[in-house]
Amino acid sequence: MFSMNSKSRIVAVFVLGLASAMIVAGVLLPRLFPEERPVPLSLQHTTFTLEDEDATVGPGYLGVGEEDPIQAPVARQFNMQLGQPATEEEATVRVGVSNARTNVKDDLESLLDAQVYSYRVNRMNGEAVGEAKVADSPATPPKAVEMEGSWAKFPVDTQQQSYEYFDWTARHAYPAEFRGTERRETSSGDEKEIYLFRQEIPSEKVSSRYSGIRNAIVKDGDRAELYHGGWRELAVEPESGMIVGIEEHIRDEYRNAGGEVVEPLLKFEGRTTEANERQMLDQADELGGKRSTEKWGRGVFWAGVILLLAALVVALRRERKRRATSV
Repeated sequence: MFSMNSKSRIVAVFVLGLASAMIVAGVLLPRLFPEERPVPLSLQHTTFTLEDEDATVGPGYLGVGEEDPIQAPVARQFNMQLGQPATEEEATVRVGVSNARTNVKDDLESLLDAQVYSYRVNRMNGEAVGEAKVADSPATPPKAVEMEGSWAKFPVDTQQQSYEYFDWTARHAYPAEFRGTERRETSSGDEKEIYLFRQEIPSEKVSSRYSGIRNAIVKDGDRAELYHGGWRELAVEPESGMIVGIEEHIRDEYRNAGGEVVEPLLKFEGRTTEANERQMLDQADELGGKRSTEKWGRGVFWAGVILLLAALVVALRRERKRRATSV
């Protein structure tokens, strides 16, 4: 193209090749690596523990011969494990939910109930993909449950809007409405803005959604149905979409045909512990939000363009200089 010595020609070809490669990389980078960062499969902290020091535990959880409810400390745990098979977009998640009395030392005797869900989840927005299998009774095969909304997490770059959030007792999603923000401090002393969402759960008959061993009892000769309702508040770190705190006020109670409450199953008013919330906030802070691939892509692209133009300018100057000296 230009009359230059072999050394200059080699440098020019290298620079032009590098500039072209940078331009191509700048265009492809955002496509190959989307900005949304998937939640890692190997999260260090995966368990939420909510505590109610004065929960109402009904006879349905106390065993044969017990007729009156008691007040007892109860811990509710949500354990979420992501694993294989997994892709960049989806993963398998197992969610174990349990209620247990904390004033009983024996693990089996303290356990009130437990369920394990297994389903596919979108690693970006936390929404379920397809149905789930839930194991809720010993020695019985898992049941198919149609999953709705989010449960394991909220979307990356969570917005100040309403999201459908799954309720494990009703096995149905209800809106979690954005209600405000607050500042919380990480272990390193940094302040993070947290979004708060409140979910109202209308008191509904559980048997209208699925059959279960605790859905009904016979009280004083009359059949009573289990009703579930209340509210929960979810604290979300918006950049990552990770849940960093949960508070629940839930009533599970039996009502007769006239709608009167005849017996409680569990009245639970608990919140994640302060230590638990700090762990989850620190983890969300480390995960961060979106990748800066679009910004880096633009930077690499324009750097390549500038390098290409600079190489052409140098080449043209040398060509003009060569022509001038040859006259």
